[in-house]
Amino acid sequence: MMSGILVIGTIVLLWIGLYFAFRYVRLKRAMEEMTDALSMLNENHPEWKFRSRLSDRVFQHHGAAVQRLVEQYKSVIRREADTEQLHRRMIANMAHDLQTPLTATIGYIEAVMTDTALQEEERLEYLSVAMTKSRQIQNMFQQFFELTKLESDDMTFSLQPVDLNPLLEEIIVFFRKQLRAEGIQETIQVPEMEVSVWGDSRVIERIMFNLLSNAIRYGKSGGTLEVKVSVEELYVWVSVMDRGPGISPNDLPYIFDRLYTGEASRNTKWRGSGLGLTITKQLIRQMKGELTVRSIPHERTIFAFSMQRCVHSINRNDPKYSRSSVSGLDP
Repeated sequence: MMSGILVIGTIVLLWIGLYFAFRYVRLKRAMEEMTDALSMLNENHPEWKFRSRLSDRVFQHHGAAVQRLVEQYKSVIRREADTEQLHRRMIANMAHDLQTPLTATIGYIEAVMTDTALQEEERLEYLSVAMTKSRQIQNMFQQFFELTKLESDDMTFSLQPVDLNPLLEEIIVFFRKQLRAEGIQETIQVPEMEVSVWGDSRVIERIMFNLLSNAIRYGKSGGTLEVKVSVEELYVWVSVMDRGPGISPNDLPYIFDRLYTGEASRNTKWRGSGLGLTITKQLIRQMKGELTVRSIPHERTIFAFSMQRCVHSINRNDPKYSRSSVSGLDP
């Protein structure tokens, strides 16, 4: 009887020992696989994928966690690569855009300093051109620093109710002389009801200045500029449309990237510092809005941005809600 119990106990102990030995081997294998996965990450193999050969639910759970870590790491690597590529393109574009005005500035100043045959009128003209080019360089650096502050959230905005319709009408009046000179017929469509949004009037002026300036500069061949206000339950949308050459489908996904100025041809549609639209998008983001663009080349190009709707009525006589003069717009 006792011998039978001993045999059974020995068999049970052997099975338990074998079970835990098997579990240990499996656990060791799983840990080795996870260690290999982390080693592959450390050796910078972002294309590698972790696949556990173990079917145990616990091991599969931890294996899935390791796989998520791998995918997150790969995502970080891709973002770093994209950022590096963007920085290189940014530096190349900045060098390109600075070279032309800087070379011209140096050339005109050298001519004034060394060419004794220049008449006084010519000297003044050369100095005027050098000043213009210098201001272009200054403006580009100011835009770059402004964008840096916006992206790092170092600029603060005071959002308050803004009476939108009269503000837009004042901005259009400000541009009317330029529109007439370019032969552009403007149209403004605003609701008859009062439309108020949560925003900063100075920022809204800056956004509209950028969008209207772009529409006039690049869409004047279409002869039409349209500003439209659309009211939704929670948001108000303002769109600016022109019928110029438009934006190519290849450039459209990147139009808001900093210093993006098009393909190898430098895309004459958006040639320039490449910062204006990026700054505009960041300004709208600071007001918790969205900026979109749609373009059918040689038919229409529409930039539209949203702002949060303010459902409270505005007392236009309250100085708290007064707007600054449109003549103070900054380019």
